[in-house]
Amino acid sequence: MLYIVPPAAPDEKEKTRRRIRRMDRPPGMLQCNRCGGRAAATIRAGVTETGHGTLIHKNICAECYKRGLIVPMNVELKPIK
Repeated sequence: MLYIVPPAAPDEKEKTRRRIRRMDRPPGMLQCNRCGGRAAATIRAGVTETGHGTLIHKNICAECYKRGLIVPMNVELKPIK
C-alpha cells in the first residue's frame, strides 16, 4: 500500500536557510540557488607557495560542496525547477 505522508515541519537549519534566501542581497553578492548559502569556494589543483595552480572550480557553493555537490553560484538567483 502507498501512504502519503504530510511534509515535516522545517528544522532550525532549514528555517535559517529559508530566511537567508528571502533576505535582500547587496548588488553583486553571490548566493547559491540550491541552499541559499553565501560562502564561495575555489578549487585549484597543483597549487604552489606562490598560489598558482590549475583552476578546477571557481565560485562554487561551499555548503553544497561539503555535501558532495558542485553548485555554481550566481549573481542572479534563478528559480530551480
